[in-house]
Amino acid sequence: MNPPENDNTPALTVQVIDTYAQFKELKTAWEEIYLTDPFATFYISWLWFSGWLKITPDPWFILAVRDEVSSAYIGFYILKLITNDQ
Repeated sequence: MNPPENDNTPALTVQVIDTYAQFKELKTAWEEIYLTDPFATFYISWLWFSGWLKITPDPWFILAVRDEVSSAYIGFYILKLITNDQ
C-alpha cells in the first residue's frame, strides 16, 4: 500500500548488514553519523565495532536505516545473537 501523496511521513528503508565486507562499506556513513551525535562514545565508533565484529564468536547483524529520498544512512543498530544450547 502506498502512502497518500500529501503524507509527510519520511520514507525509510532498513537494510540488513551481516558480513564484515558489508560493514566495511558503511565506514564513511557510520563516521558521519557518529561525528554528529553529541552523545556518541568510543564504544559506538566504527573503529571499535570493526575490531569487535572481527573477534566475536556469536552471529551478529546491523540494521542500517536509510532515507529513500536522499539515499543517505540515518542510523545503525547492531544486534548480536546469543543462544543457550543446553
